[in-house]
Amino acid sequence: MAETAPGSRNEALILPGDAHAQAIFGTAQGERLMRAILERPRDNT
Repeated sequence: MAETAPGSRNEALILPGDAHAQAIFGTAQGERLMRAILERPRDNT
């Protein structure tokens, strides 16, 4: 999906687990996801 989306800065982050949508923030992967979200704008400035 990221490869075929318009633009040159697309990426996908696939995390293990079965949590959906905002519920993932309450899992063991929540911190990793939050870091990825917060670092993304910094990487693209």
